[in-house]
Amino acid sequence: MMDRGGEMRLQFSNNNFEYRPEIQEMRRRAELMCPIDSKLLAECIVEENEILRAKIESSTADKQNQPNPPLFHEANALCMSFKNIYRIEHLNVFHKLRKLQLDNNSITVIENLGHLVTLEWLDLSFNQIRKIEGLETLTALNDLSLYSNEITSIEGLPFSLQNLQVLSLGMNKLEKLDETVRSLRRFPNLRNLCLKGNQWRNLDPTDEEQYRDLCLAFLNNLSFLDYRRVYPNMVKHAREIKAEDVLEVETQESKTQQEEAARVRRREEMIFLKSINLDLTETLIEDMIAADPEHPKIRGFLSLFDEPIKKLKDDYRNQLAEFKSQFIMHNGAKEKEHERFVAAIENIRNQTNDQCKKKKKKKKK
Repeated sequence: MMDRGGEMRLQFSNNNFEYRPEIQEMRRRAELMCPIDSKLLAECIVEENEILRAKIESSTADKQNQPNPPLFHEANALCMSFKNIYRIEHLNVFHKLRKLQLDNNSITVIENLGHLVTLEWLDLSFNQIRKIEGLETLTALNDLSLYSNEITSIEGLPFSLQNLQVLSLGMNKLEKLDETVRSLRRFPNLRNLCLKGNQWRNLDPTDEEQYRDLCLAFLNNLSFLDYRRVYPNMVKHAREIKAEDVLEVETQESKTQQEEAARVRRREEMIFLKSINLDLTETLIEDMIAADPEHPKIRGFLSLFDEPIKKLKDDYRNQLAEFKSQFIMHNGAKEKEHERFVAAIENIRNQTNDQCKKKKKKKKK
């Protein structure tokens, strides 16, 4: 009886668990979840594509009356708001989309959008997205809304979105305002920004002036902040208040840009040197030292050889600079000679072809 009573109590406990309100709510939401399929896509092509939608609805790809995928290729706008979508998928049939609305759904991850390289307008507001990702290839994007999600950092917002003009990140879980606005300086075309509704750390939520000054001091190209017009005198005032911080950031950015330009020049130089078989000369001394079989044995005493090795490297650099200059000049002369040779061959070929054509004409006469 006790075992049976225990079994009955266990069953009763399980039944109680199944009827708990939160479990019932989870089941109800799961039943409402909607996958993205061909039928939904056909329904969501917006009004500016009415003719295309009519073609899709009247055509079939198979006996099961599925819309013909090739017709989706021409669509340029898709509205899937309030569709209980939980995952972004099956959009690979679209090749020309410029506008995509996925707001007010249950999406948690930004995915499967990389092929939409023509996309200019993307609305992912009112979802449960926690992380910005999967947008690297959307370089044509100029309007992005991630309003009312669960995003804690803008770290995943890619530098490749250089055409971005409108960005909405309000009502998320961002905490570091200073870090956020400094990071957004990477987007020089940004004109309309919404950040309201985040719980900024070390910032009084009622102090709108401090919040506005911090945003405008670092993002002085904005025309609208939180849907309010930004005027030049507001930007000037903010930059005066934050002058020291702004100067520090701009100095660091200038230094970073110079370093990046130097790296680009160096990379281009190495590509050129490799094309003329001189790339190995740049690290010749280091390679020789590393290849020396005695090197591991004297590694602990290398400090004794620092000065002689430094002098050797300096002398080599001086000699190398002159050698490269002479070699490049000689290589340039050889390239010009080769170009003249190729041009002469081409000229002879053309003359020969002309003579052959003339002979054929004479034979025909």
